Amino acid sequence: MYAKSTDKGEIWETMEVDSGAYSSITLDNSGMPRITYLKNDTIFCKILNSDNTWNTKVIFYGNENLILGPPVIAQTYPQELAEYSYCVFPIKTGEESKIYLSIFNVNEAEALEPKVVAFGEELKSHSIAITPYDVIHIVWEENGEIYLSFCLV
Repeated sequence: MYAKSTDKGEIWETMEVDSGAYSSITLDNSGMPRITYLKNDTIFCKILNSDNTWNTKVIFYGNENLILGPPVIAQTYPQELAEYSYCVFPIKTGEESKIYLSIFNVNEAEALEPKVVAFGEELKSHSIAITPYDVIHIVWEENGEIYLSFCLV
C-alpha cells in the first residue's frame, strides 16, 4: 500500500501498489513516489505517474541460490538527472555477502547490471543517501562495525 497526506496527516489517501516485502520509498523532483520492494526473488521499482497509474521496473532478477535482502532507494538531486534513481541491496551466497548498487533510468526498459559496493561475511543494515552534485553515500554494518563508501557519479 501507498499512503499520502497533503494536510499534515489529518486525511490519508491510499493506493494499492503490489504485494511484496521490504518496501522503501523516495520522491522524484516533482513529489511523485518511487517504491522498491522484494517479491519472488526479484527486486522491483514502482513509479507513480501523474495519472495515478504505476509503471513497474525490474531492478534485479534473483534465483533460489541467492538470498536477497531489503532494497533501499534514493533519488538524484540535479534536475537534469530527474529520471534516475539509486537502489542498494544485499545478496548473500553461501558464506559471502555483497552490497550492490543499481543506478537506473525510470524511462528505460531495463536497469543496468548492478555494481558491487562492498563484500564480506555478514553485511547488513545498509542505507543510501545522495547529496547535491550526485555524491552517493552508502553505509552498512559488518560484525558490529559501521562502514561508509561514497563516490561521485
